[in-house]
Amino acid sequence: MKNGIILLTELDLAARMAAQSCRIMLWQQALAAGKTAEAKRLGGAGVRELQVLARDFNNYWPTRNKGTTAKCSMFLRWRMAEYLGSVLPCAQEMAKPARK
Repeated sequence: MKNGIILLTELDLAARMAAQSCRIMLWQQALAAGKTAEAKRLGGAGVRELQVLARDFNNYWPTRNKGTTAKCSMFLRWRMAEYLGSVLPCAQEMAKPARK
């Protein structure tokens, strides 16, 4: 792979990961607001998009790195699990009344 193509691929992956962070926040807001249908729609789309992103990331990884993606792509699997479980990671903390 030529350096220019490597850079474009890295920027594309970084932009897609940043976009997923925004989509995850929208899903979390829908779930917290009790908008179950919207959260389910966002979650389903998020899982599909993360699966493609994970595939692309895993295919790219050997271009610049040694070893496997087992430790560095955990966040993608973690986010997919959140979507599939429809549970906010901090739901218990959000339910607690604020201490004064």
